[in-house]
Amino acid sequence: KEFLYDIISNRHSGLDVDRYDYYARDGLSAMGKKDAYNVLLRTAVVAKGLCPNRDTCFDCKDKPHSEEARHLMICYPVKHISEAMSFFETRINNHDKIYTHKKTKAAELLMVDLMLESDLHFSTLLSTQHNDPDALPTHSRFADFEYPKLPLSRAWMYPRLFLRADDSIVGVIEDKVLESSDKGLASLKKILRHLRKHEFYKCVGEVEIDEIGGDTLWDMDEDDIKREMVTILLETEGNRIARTNATYEFGDDEQITLDTNDIIVEKRELHYGSKEKNPVLQMNFLEKKHFEDIDTLPIEKLPLAGPPEKLPLNKPEHFIKRTIRFFSRDREKNELLGHAFQNWKIVKEEGYNELKMCFEEIDDEGESQSNPALLTQESASYSAVKRRKLDF
Repeated sequence: KEFLYDIISNRHSGLDVDRYDYYARDGLSAMGKKDAYNVLLRTAVVAKGLCPNRDTCFDCKDKPHSEEARHLMICYPVKHISEAMSFFETRINNHDKIYTHKKTKAAELLMVDLMLESDLHFSTLLSTQHNDPDALPTHSRFADFEYPKLPLSRAWMYPRLFLRADDSIVGVIEDKVLESSDKGLASLKKILRHLRKHEFYKCVGEVEIDEIGGDTLWDMDEDDIKREMVTILLETEGNRIARTNATYEFGDDEQITLDTNDIIVEKRELHYGSKEKNPVLQMNFLEKKHFEDIDTLPIEKLPLAGPPEKLPLNKPEHFIKRTIRFFSRDREKNELLGHAFQNWKIVKEEGYNELKMCFEEIDDEGESQSNPALLTQESASYSAVKRRKLDF
């Protein structure tokens, strides 16, 4: 009865009760949308289906290729192909608008920085004076403490410690920080202050890989992308300057330095559940005539189901979407990083000469601004760029 596994975790198409539950729950809670595929639960049947993944299926991978790979699996009426497509559209929509939304990701990235910074200052204890094997966390700088300590990031090595590392750990860390007079905790206090004020990181730009860069950009390391962005800001007359930060003047003696550490590059991949494949083609469907007496048939006489011959007209052209998003760690540098992103985007789309020409042509003061690296909030070129609506 291998099909029983597919009820909870469908290894073929991904359509199972677990995903059905949280797609419907999250869609209703976050966006107020009721599911349109409830009919799939009511009409699902067990039949002999053609295995779409015979090389990885535990039931089919040992069968000779000359033998047809069929076994019992959950199948659906042909008339509900559109509802099946709707299920997988809900998946990608939820991931786009809820699970990986820029606000969700901004809060997640802030929490990651909080845990990384905490890992430098706090530890878990494998044993304590009170014979509590689960003390979590304690300060790492207790020089006279005789019991072995473990960094927070290694709590997963001990299940009893890992179970204590739930959401409450943030409050525990905050209490420890407030109690401490250690000046080395200034960075951690700053992150905690941002967290409590909901001052999350700002998403300053996003590009789709299919439109810019392709696989070359996608395969680029995140640190290399950040260095490239800062370098493009520092280009003068087409010559690259090998530096990792740029300082800009704003008003009277005010300077802002843009560093690669101020930038977070996040690669995001959205798909319908089967990467580049159409997940509906991983499913098996039955014609209406087979449903008349299917409930009374013995296993050996169950009908043969197969993948859909016709797909709904609203099926997407591509089943995977890859984007790169850029987040700013420092609220004071949001605008400046936004300019850096736009410069980088123009160079990736049109080349450096196009970026240089853009600033030379749109200078409101009639003066050629030959150095695009000096673009600031107060420059005339910046105002003109905004009016041209270059995705600012």
